[in-house]
Amino acid sequence: VLGAEATLEASLAGVLGLPPGWSARLAAAYARGDDLERDQPLDSIEPLRGVLSLRYDAPGGRAGADLSLTAAAGQDRVPGGPVPLAEPGGFAVLDLAGYWRIGPQLTLRGAVLNLADRSYFEWTDVRGRAAGDPLLEQYRRPGRSVTLSLTLGF
Repeated sequence: VLGAEATLEASLAGVLGLPPGWSARLAAAYARGDDLERDQPLDSIEPLRGVLSLRYDAPGGRAGADLSLTAAAGQDRVPGGPVPLAEPGGFAVLDLAGYWRIGPQLTLRGAVLNLADRSYFEWTDVRGRAAGDPLLEQYRRPGRSVTLSLTLGF
């Protein structure tokens, strides 16, 4: 197995006139491997994946928001066998999340996940499943969702 991971984070304060608190992050992961005994691809390896985020944290950490684009390549390296296996295509998902520290011990967090309301398959969900499996659709990730949480610290 060989692979690489990389992360780049940069403050955007002063760039294009942005005030302090703005930053960007780029992360990517790639791996490739084969079962040398069977001369087939390892199905436990995820396809290429990357995340690009634009973040704002208010001075003092009282509030912030994060807009993230996550993209994954399609999986086309599946082991061969008597039954063709599912090979999900790539996808891209845009998420918006934020937080507000209401007080020293209380934080409200919320997010709108999958803003474009697209459904897709994650490789880890369908790996090893037959391409013609009638239950395959049950593993499809849903479209847009909303989360809200309130954290109380002691």
